[in-house]
Amino acid sequence: MASVKGQRFMGELLHDYDDRKLILEDGSIDMTSNTIVITESCLKHGLKQNGKKQTIEGFTLYPAIYFCPNNISRVFNKPSRKSYTIHHSAGTWGDNCNFGGPFLWRVKRYLTGRLRNIIGTKNIKKLKRVLKSNG
Repeated sequence: MASVKGQRFMGELLHDYDDRKLILEDGSIDMTSNTIVITESCLKHGLKQNGKKQTIEGFTLYPAIYFCPNNISRVFNKPSRKSYTIHHSAGTWGDNCNFGGPFLWRVKRYLTGRLRNIIGTKNIKKLKRVLKSNG
């Protein structure tokens, strides 16, 4: 991410950390990635999750293919002619990143990503809470 000095929306994103508790009340660590936090903030300001270039509060968001063609919801990643750079990310900060070995972990990440595309991030979080409480 990049911004000019004093860009209001960037300041809003940064100030979200001012009061954030990284250790939750139950003693667990808040493992929410910044992409979820940023997406939720953008949604509040009118982001349409349609994969198209948009400007939200003076902040321009580009489709993932431009800067992040490698996506954890895809098993085989292929950059396109539109890609400027590749953000390599393994998602190892997430829960159970080594679940069942590397192959099963990739399958889990792929299925989670596909499900997120269908039901949305907020509903994925709800589903995880339900599954953990019934686990």
